[in-house]
Parts: sequence; structure tokens; C-alpha cells
Amino acid sequence: LTNVKCSNIDGCNNLEQLITNVENGFELFCSNIRSCKSMWLQILLNNNGKESTNYIKSFIFNAEESGMDAIIQLNNKQSDDIIVIIDTIQCLDIKSCQNTKFIIIGNVQINKIICDSSSSCANCFVQHISINNNIVIPCA
Repeated sequence: LTNVKCSNIDGCNNLEQLITNVENGFELFCSNIRSCKSMWLQILLNNNGKESTNYIKSFIFNAEESGMDAIIQLNNKQSDDIIVIIDTIQCLDIKSCQNTKFIIIGNVQINKIICDSSSSCANCFVQHISINNNIVIPCA
């Protein structure tokens, strides 16, 4: 799977989805009003894929309230030496990532979080869970 596109108003609102072993370059697009509001997306990466995943291109929320109250979870259960890089998380409209939680488990790094306005990332957090730590940081 290379992407998930939620392009209709309320299109993936309240959706609960588990996806296993996405391809390198995976993208989540939430491109309309409330399109991914209250979504719970779990991405599980394990050693059963045809190849390892080490690159997630982006999670994009570019409409009003498009990712509001969502939980986006990435669980890297691949071999310990495989680092997954999330290139960008983009919150590009009013309340697009308000109250959003990004939960990353295992060896995962986020290069950049873009919060376009003061309300884009209000009460938005990244929770990084690893063997030795549980770190919570604000998106902005």
C-alpha cells in the first residue's frame, strides 16, 4: 500500500483502520474538511513484508479540521537495526491537527512537523514510545 487518500468531506471521519507493512514512500492525505477527523490509523511494520519499510513520505492534513482529534500510530516492530524516517507531518489549515496525537513506537524518527497557523497544532502531541523511554512533545 503506497497511500491512503481521504478526499471527501467527512470521508474517513471516525474511521478505525489497521494497515500492516506499507511500502516505502507511504503517504496519508487528508484533504477536505473533517476528512480524517477522529480517525484512528494504526500502521504496523513487521518482518513479514516483502521488503523492510524505512521511509514514510508524509502525513498531510491540508483542510480545516482535517485531522482534528485523530490518532495516527506507527509501530515499528521490524528488526532493531531498521530505522523508519517520517519525512514530514503537515498541518496546513485551521485546526487541521488540533488535539491530534501521533504515537510512534520503536525506532522511528520524524524529520519535520509543519504547523501553518497558530490553531493548526493546538494541543497536538507526538508520543514516542521506546524500550527505555516514553517521551511526549508538542507538535509546534
